[in-house]
Amino acid sequence: MLECLECFTRLWHERAARPDPGNDRISMLAHGDSTISWGFWETRQRFGDLGA
Repeated sequence: MLECLECFTRLWHERAARPDPGNDRISMLAHGDSTISWGFWETRQRFGDLGA
């Protein structure tokens, strides 16, 4: 689980640093007005499985 957290956190920061969001779920969450401040745990709590 820790590996998943590390990977997701790295991807989140990479996608959040992009000026234009992509069409993938992490990019949309990292740039969304209501989700921009979320982290791994909040996302997991809201969506359960990140792959869903």
